[in-house]
Amino acid sequence: MISRRTVAAVAALALTTLGTLSGAAAAPAARTAGYPTGIRPIHGGSNAAALVTGTTNVRKAKTVVTLPLTLLRTYANETSHITKKILYSKSPIWAVTHLGKHPRYGFFPVAHSAVLGFGAIPITADLHLRQIVRHGQIVPIVLYSRNGTQFPFVTYPTHVRGAVNVRVSNVRVDQVPLHVGRNCHTVVPMKLRLTGTAPSYGLFTGGPLHGTVTIPPFTGCGTGGDNLDPLLTGTISGPGNKLVQHQGNLNVWTPNDPSDCAACRPPKG
Repeated sequence: MISRRTVAAVAALALTTLGTLSGAAAAPAARTAGYPTGIRPIHGGSNAAALVTGTTNVRKAKTVVTLPLTLLRTYANETSHITKKILYSKSPIWAVTHLGKHPRYGFFPVAHSAVLGFGAIPITADLHLRQIVRHGQIVPIVLYSRNGTQFPFVTYPTHVRGAVNVRVSNVRVDQVPLHVGRNCHTVVPMKLRLTGTAPSYGLFTGGPLHGTVTIPPFTGCGTGGDNLDPLLTGTISGPGNKLVQHQGNLNVWTPNDPSDCAACRPPKG
């Protein structure tokens, strides 16, 4: 029998791979003519994309894990207005996987964690991240920026806001499967709150964004009559989990050519 401490370590280590986050299966995304499934037409700004990666620290597990490299598509500065000599802009963002003729939007690459629990027990797990689908459309993560329009052209902090679904699967302890089931997820989407400050961060140049996430309670975890929900919730759910995302430079993205981000460079840091 797997101990409570081991299960707690498994869950925490799996969640550390969350990046960039429960939900039951969402309705299929709708397709708009000329645009990928679930993506609404652009209303302004520029089609662009960037590569991101980062690290996250699950407080209860006292563990830091590197997040996988992810391609994000955005409508850079899609909407904007000037108030009191400050330009306010919003840029919606979608994750992209399976690049090529049939890309998938709203899905993050499957994250794989492999660490040693308690310094000796090998623990592996997969994490599946998906943006929310509402009324047939993928709800974007949104980047908010502010810039002064007159000298000295002050650049204010950039804020990223959003929420994604998270599901844990394929958990193994010392290569022995821990049966969390096929629908082990948080009861509500995980909210993302990140901030980047100039000169280290800029929408077009990239850089680090910092924030914290609160891990919601879990549901649907366990098989064969074993209810692991209280265990996962009690050992890893809670606030204060630090997240750092590193964004690469923003570059041109052609909607009809998903691979057209040749100038996108991996982020520094």
